Amino acid sequence: MILSSFASTLLEDVALAAQNSSLHLWMQTYIFDNRTWTTTLVRRAEMSGFKGIVLTADSPIDATVTCNVRMSLENDDQVLTANIDQHKVKFSASATFKDIAWLKRITKLPIIVKGLLSGEDAKLAILAGASAILVSNHGGRQMDGDPATIDALPAVVEAVNRLLPRRDVFLDGGVRSGHDIYKALARGAKMVFVGRPIIWGLALGENNKCVVMKNSGILLGFKLEI
Repeated sequence: MILSSFASTLLEDVALAAQNSSLHLWMQTYIFDNRTWTTTLVRRAEMSGFKGIVLTADSPIDATVTCNVRMSLENDDQVLTANIDQHKVKFSASATFKDIAWLKRITKLPIIVKGLLSGEDAKLAILAGASAILVSNHGGRQMDGDPATIDALPAVVEAVNRLLPRRDVFLDGGVRSGHDIYKALARGAKMVFVGRPIIWGLALGENNKCVVMKNSGILLGFKLEI
C-alpha cells in the first residue's frame, strides 16, 4: 500500500495499524521546494517501518483540473493533512533526475519513481538510482491528454529490461477489474495499484466483493490463456 504524503492520518498511526497485517507499506513523497519536508517524511517513514519511498515525478506543479473548475470544486480547508502543512509546502518546479540521486543518498529504502510514461524517462530514472518504476498518469487528472498507462507500459518495460532486467515495473491508472490486472501483467508489469475500486468498495460498506471480483478476473484470464 502506498500512503500519500497528503494523507489525513499520521504515517506512524498507519504503520501501527498495519503492524500485524500482510500490508507492505510504501511512503509517497514529492521533491518539495523546501527539501526539509521531503527529508523529514523519509526519515519518519524509515523509523515507522515503511519498506519503500515512492517519488511522484509527474506533477511538479499544481495542474488546472478542468472538471474541478467546471464544477467549482476547491480544496476543503477542513480536510487537514496530518504529515505535512498543506498551506506551507510547495512542489519544486525545478526537480530533475538528479533529485533521485539526492533522495538515494538520504535513505537506504528502495526508491520507486512514479509517473513516468516513456522508456527514455524510465532509463534515466534507473540510471539516477531508482529501484523500480511505477507507470502512472496520475489518474488522468493532471493532463487529460496523457497516454493510457497500459499503452505506455510495454516501452517502459522494454527500456528497463534492456538496462537492468532485475528492476521491477509497476502500473496504475484505469484498473477496474481482474481482467485489467491480467492485461497489465501480460504486458510486463510486476504488480498493479488501484485507487478508485477500493474507494467504491468502501462506499458500498467495506464489502469484499471488489477484491473477489478482481481475483476471479485474474484467474479467468489465466485459465482462458491456458
